[in-house]
Amino acid sequence: MGQTSIPDLVMYEDTLKKTAVIILNGENDSVRITANNQFHLLLNDALSLERSFEYPFDSLTTIACLTSPDNSFRIFNWNLPKDDGSFSFFGIIQLNNGKKTMSHLISLNDRSNMISGPELQVLGAENWYGALYYKIILKKSKGINYYTLLGWDGNDRFSTKKIIDVLTFNEKSEPSFGSLIFNNYKENNNTRVIFEYSKSASLSLKYETQSYKKTIHKKNKTFSKMVSDEMIVFDHLEPVNPSFVQNYSYYIPVGDRYDGFIFENGLWIFIPDVHAKNPDSDKDANRERPTELNLLPPK
Repeated sequence: MGQTSIPDLVMYEDTLKKTAVIILNGENDSVRITANNQFHLLLNDALSLERSFEYPFDSLTTIACLTSPDNSFRIFNWNLPKDDGSFSFFGIIQLNNGKKTMSHLISLNDRSNMISGPELQVLGAENWYGALYYKIILKKSKGINYYTLLGWDGNDRFSTKKIIDVLTFNEKSEPSFGSLIFNNYKENNNTRVIFEYSKSASLSLKYETQSYKKTIHKKNKTFSKMVSDEMIVFDHLEPVNPSFVQNYSYYIPVGDRYDGFIFENGLWIFIPDVHAKNPDSDKDANRERPTELNLLPPK
């Protein structure tokens, strides 16, 4: 096969851009699903072309395109809103083979509504816990690259979800979602973390530098001191009333309380009550990245 020309990719991008708008704003499920099927096939064809990994597709503003920090892959990721208030998610992982030839593509099949106990499962591309990702965090431990993903799920008319997932690849470049690297959180056997909260609320989930109280063990002495480090930081959630425990459509962020995860020794260590000092001046504007990026239909 000869090299793909840039005009070929521009033509694909122009058609994809028009079709993607219908996925979000089509008048009913049937119209949106038809557009989504067309978009999925077109995007797969475009990404199969030689040198397509180098092409930014930056006019596709209604879908997310995230490149890993080490440039080894990127994820094209989007959602399909449904008439009943729920969402379906779609994704294609494009691996960078470094040879400027055809890329290896992996389609993600959203099975989130069929997965029992998703916080305890390790999943593959065919039974993916769908979400719309807006951040990839690369951490390395014992020769393994852990790509931690921060994502959003509109869920339904009553609650919204934010998700911390972990993506790894085996020696055959096959993806795996979820990993037992969350420590001191709930039962210590979480493979991913899912925050569910009231549709009327907004939860911040970001990766940034914050301060926390660290316990130090030194020369038979134990003491605490405030330290600053990069961490995943998020609002602390509680039910609006104790009678609503585990009814997550009534959970909301509590005042200025924050929790977090810090990466140490190959684990994401849970840190309660992070001393978040005004987490970025644009915090409120960035609480719901999908909205800011026009990845949701208008209300």
